[in-house]
Amino acid sequence: MGGQKGVDGGSGGGVVGCPGPAGLLKECRARVSEGVEGVGRNQCVHGRLVTPLLPGMYCEEVYIYIGDDGGGGGPRVVEYKQVLTLSRRKDGTGESAGKKNGSGDEEEELRGWVVAGEAGRGKSTLARDVAKSWISGRLPRFQALFILNGYQLAECEIWDVIKSQIPESVCRCGGSVVAEWMEEAPILLIIDDFIPNLAGAELERALEEWKMASFLLLTVPSEMAECHRLLSSHYPSVQLSLEGLDLTDALHLSSRYLPATQLEDFRIWLAFNGDFCREVMSYGSLILSACDAWKHGFISPTKTTTLTEIIWGLVESRISTSDIASDIGGMETWISVLGKICRRVLETNRLLNKEELEREAKKLFPSEVLNKVVCSLFPTSTSAASSSVLSFPQSLTQFLAGWDALAQNLRGTPLKALVKRISDEDPIVIYTAGHLIRFLNWEPECQEKQILRVAKNLILHMDRAKDRFGYTCRIMYELKLHPKIMQVISDEVDFSKQWDINSTGILLHPIKYLLQNVKTPRKVLISLEKGYTASDLPDVVSLFSSAGISMFLSDMNHLNWGSRETSDGLLNIIHNGVGKLDDFIGCLSFNTISSLGKFETTKNIVCLRVRVRDVTSIQAAMKCPNELPNLMWLEVDFDLAINEVVGLEVPKVNTPLMDVSFRDMTDDQIPDVCEFLSRLRTRFSGLHLMRSKITPQGAMNLLKYFFRKRMSTSADPTVINTYRRWRFSSLAHIPPKQKLTEETAQHFIGYDDRNHYSDNEIRSSVCTTRVTARTLANFFGVLQDVVFFRYVCDNFSVVKNTDGSTTFEELF
Repeated sequence: MGGQKGVDGGSGGGVVGCPGPAGLLKECRARVSEGVEGVGRNQCVHGRLVTPLLPGMYCEEVYIYIGDDGGGGGPRVVEYKQVLTLSRRKDGTGESAGKKNGSGDEEEELRGWVVAGEAGRGKSTLARDVAKSWISGRLPRFQALFILNGYQLAECEIWDVIKSQIPESVCRCGGSVVAEWMEEAPILLIIDDFIPNLAGAELERALEEWKMASFLLLTVPSEMAECHRLLSSHYPSVQLSLEGLDLTDALHLSSRYLPATQLEDFRIWLAFNGDFCREVMSYGSLILSACDAWKHGFISPTKTTTLTEIIWGLVESRISTSDIASDIGGMETWISVLGKICRRVLETNRLLNKEELEREAKKLFPSEVLNKVVCSLFPTSTSAASSSVLSFPQSLTQFLAGWDALAQNLRGTPLKALVKRISDEDPIVIYTAGHLIRFLNWEPECQEKQILRVAKNLILHMDRAKDRFGYTCRIMYELKLHPKIMQVISDEVDFSKQWDINSTGILLHPIKYLLQNVKTPRKVLISLEKGYTASDLPDVVSLFSSAGISMFLSDMNHLNWGSRETSDGLLNIIHNGVGKLDDFIGCLSFNTISSLGKFETTKNIVCLRVRVRDVTSIQAAMKCPNELPNLMWLEVDFDLAINEVVGLEVPKVNTPLMDVSFRDMTDDQIPDVCEFLSRLRTRFSGLHLMRSKITPQGAMNLLKYFFRKRMSTSADPTVINTYRRWRFSSLAHIPPKQKLTEETAQHFIGYDDRNHYSDNEIRSSVCTTRVTARTLANFFGVLQDVVFFRYVCDNFSVVKNTDGSTTFEELF
């Protein structure tokens, strides 16, 4: 590493600050400033979320914004929050660092940050932004700042890497003097591309030797937990994630690159295909490419209907508009080369090496276009510590790796062997399915033996997939229901009598094909997770309802506090069909709740969780047990002010199981809420007090009130076993008169499910003291009736577990 290079000088990292005179410190600031402003800026980072919150690092308010890297229009503020103060005291208050609280305890500083994100999410941009903040004086807590690359630490000792970055004028102080100063100086070490199994030993050494150092580790999602474990074992640390852009932000950025005449059609296409566009449009660096592809016709509503086709459109657009578009043969070979390299990158968690790419490109292209081929043909990002380390957005990397996997599989290598060393196998295999269709269009005379080999390998992966049914629907969608391959799936895949259809598997055409060509399921469970969209959901519900198939239906987006979205439309579809609804989770209006018992399709609901937004809906929900004879479990989420709820006259609710959820509660409101609950019933299977300001003392007061009123936060054991026998088919062989013990239930169910029937939780924004949190833990420990209870505030988590133990954890 060269000390003169700075952050972007080829192989070196950047240093800021040193011991000694102010002049030397100024010189070091200038060096890193030159680095972070230089050639290492990520290319095509339009729209990436930058400057995410790093709790405890900044001491002022910070804006989160969608940046403008030359696209025009300036940044758009999307969120504004107050960042936590520099330190958090043990008593929960936030004072400046370096003081003591009244009891004489030292304050505890946050000194470790782990930020995880896929390639292309902006980790290196974050590192540069933090360095800029230090240069501008917004991080006075640190006397020096170094930016390192994790892959260098796999080959060199961390001190050697840092020493090579220190300017010669600073080193005149003497190497030993600098080393001694490092041991006690408050410095910030930023390690980009940190992978624990490669650089963990050097990090441990630094943690042991540099007592006052703080660390910002930038890593991939699969390594976040281990990185946090390494830091938190030495001092307080926090872990954060860099998420992708949503479709609203993607459209906002698209408006910069598309003319008004094309923007509306693009918006309609994006809204209709958002389910699979999300994986591309969530990367700011791919949005400009998508807009260019739309302009030139490589993406269009008629020919672009799958994820693989979207990225092929981006690739073809980039190639056709480049200066090297004439060398089509070379470009096809280059994509194959990149595929092989990207698959290895995913296997090893390493990034692209610019020198390796240049060597490979030199075999195919003239020297004058090498830099364009390597750095400009596709959107690339550079590491904050080394411009020789590159990365593609994760979706593009997986796409290219899938192309190589198809090529190798066609030659006879099993698909399992090609992806088994990749942490997230499913996307590679799904892209392989999409590439197969493109290959068949290129090579229509391809041997049937080869097609069948790939098809059977795709089927074999079903048992390795994280979501078997969702994976099956995704590959069918990418394969465009190709007749030959669909026939193989119909002949060789055994589908269960119950289909579990989760967010990414809610696809109309694959499900319709399966209904027509394989055994009809006895029941389907359809669940849409929070944050996901599924434009096919109404049509899929209609399909099953028309076919007379029983359903469990859950749209978790409709449970979002304050949302005006309801599930009324889905219930109207079911009311017009013949398939019965067994379970339902969502938000319903007064009219829809009141009508549940009037329709054959919904009057036999067994489990109902409903978010209610007004008083009339509450009253309708409380009458459900009288109108739904099979109702075993009712959960009501009260999405309105507490004072509107507690004064209501409500009937007794006699369902075997009942949960309630409230928002925005305080300690003062606990007596009124408890009084309201006592009018409903005496035994609950779950209390959920979310987004509250309840203190540990408030939690204890709630449980004391329940004890005085002889109320319970746990379901009756007999009721639990009755519900279990209905819910779990694995218990069907046990005779009704035979006693079902906890040991037997856990054995056949496969896990301990007792927390479901005593599912009590308080989520609070207050800070508390360690003593108070420990008092709550001791209180939980002596309670006999409470089977499970979780209390989480801003700085502590206390959990009463089903085995009787108590878990106590300090959060940062």
